[in-house]
Amino acid sequence: MHPFLSYFLLVSLRYLRRSICVATLAKLQRRDWCESLANWPNISICGETLLRGEQKRIPLEYDDQIDARGLACPEPLMLVKHRVRGLAGGEVLHVLATDPTTERDFEHFCQFMKHEYLKVDRGGWQGDGQVLQFWIRKRG
Repeated sequence: MHPFLSYFLLVSLRYLRRSICVATLAKLQRRDWCESLANWPNISICGETLLRGEQKRIPLEYDDQIDARGLACPEPLMLVKHRVRGLAGGEVLHVLATDPTTERDFEHFCQFMKHEYLKVDRGGWQGDGQVLQFWIRKRG
């Protein structure tokens, strides 16, 4: 995407609801569009500031959460499978896990079940660098 178009899109987000801003910014970060803004001035959108040349980690909103820290394969996947069944279509599940194989498992689970694998964050959670975070949106 052209840098000017990315900048225009981000500036336009100032007039949208916060939830839309956060979701859109997360998509922009996932697609690495923010990197193309390195030569543009700082932008503040819905209270989130994108600094020149820096990608800020923006958390995604979620409807339900599973704490699967300390569990080994296949337990996190089974927990997710059962919890997703109870979600309404379009709702987002946030998963905390420490087993590195869960990333592959969740990715394949989402492909097979046609759910949206929104994001994985390998940067830890609340000071614990071993925790992986996943966001999954139920299809529908």
